[in-house]
Amino acid sequence: MPPLGDPRQHYWLLLDMARLADVDLVTAFREGRITSGDWAGMVRACRECDWASGCREWMRATEVCEAAPARCRNRARL
Repeated sequence: MPPLGDPRQHYWLLLDMARLADVDLVTAFREGRITSGDWAGMVRACRECDWASGCREWMRATEVCEAAPARCRNRARL
């Protein structure tokens, strides 16, 4: 298994991907729709992803999307 990516970098990647998919994780957390464990699991899934560089490039070229790309490990959660 490859080493996990930087937690801060993947935290921000997750937030950016959620924003593009019109998902407000902060509000979802505040309203109790996701737990801190859910959020940590999403960051961990992102850290385990081998597509991080492709993800950044995809997000730079995308203004809004209906769903995260198929390669995103958090697609179903978002």
